Amino acid sequence: SSCCAFLLSIIFLFQSEGVLCRDKSLIPDIRILIDSTESMQKSDPKNLRISGLSLLVKLLPNGAKAGVWLFSDTILPLIPHGIVDDAWRIEALKIVDKIDIENSGQRANIPEALTEALYNTSNFDSRYRIGVILLTDGGLDVSSSPIDNALASTKLLNHIANNFQDNNVPIHTIGLKQGADKKLLSNLAEKTSGLFEQSDKPEELAKIYLKFLDILENRAFISLTSNRFPIDESVREFTLVVFRSDEGNAIEIISPDGSSYSRDSVSKSSAWFENESYAIVTSSNPTVGYWSIKSDQ
Repeated sequence: SSCCAFLLSIIFLFQSEGVLCRDKSLIPDIRILIDSTESMQKSDPKNLRISGLSLLVKLLPNGAKAGVWLFSDTILPLIPHGIVDDAWRIEALKIVDKIDIENSGQRANIPEALTEALYNTSNFDSRYRIGVILLTDGGLDVSSSPIDNALASTKLLNHIANNFQDNNVPIHTIGLKQGADKKLLSNLAEKTSGLFEQSDKPEELAKIYLKFLDILENRAFISLTSNRFPIDESVREFTLVVFRSDEGNAIEIISPDGSSYSRDSVSKSSAWFENESYAIVTSSNPTVGYWSIKSDQ
């Protein structure tokens, strides 16, 4: 039977040189800042904001740069900022799979977190396109005084406007739960040509991370229509990400020539990763035509 609406799919395209975007020479450098204050015990008790990073780690291209920092009263590196290769990916996945965050900080020092993450933007490698993802369930909190926090917010926004608006360093922000400071987060995003996303469900964070990765990596992508998607002769490789809400649903990919692929039956030119939340399928030199997705529900 055909795949039902619980499947949300995104297809990334790797196209031939002639149809790549004009920024094809720029390599993504992604810096992720994640709130680890005490309030996160309630907002994200399962630490899904960390486990959701595994999708990003798996999809980041070799040669990119990436790093993750935790912020509260202090700023702590979680995944060291560096060039993405097999060794970096292995270590990053170990951290993501095993980390158990102690959400103990009282303050959310967002200005210091951005300073730490953007430590080298005044002298960065022009081959890279830097982008920031910032996630919090609150807002800027550097003092017990509301006046001090308001002044710090104004200072931060002015600093961002003066230093990063023209440097092509977007800050994409995520407000988790209703208590997030939507005004500050949306202003940070707007002033840097970034996007602001708000969600009450930590389970949605992996999808939001993926959306921001698509923007920061500037890859072409196509949407799924009636569980089908077209591939033309310009595509040399595609990566399909399928999210699902129910565990155990078998996923099957059908090529235009009728060949069927699954986790247990993968072609020589394909790779397949699957867990309880999503499946990642990569196909090189794919057959031209309409591909489709099926599920056992």
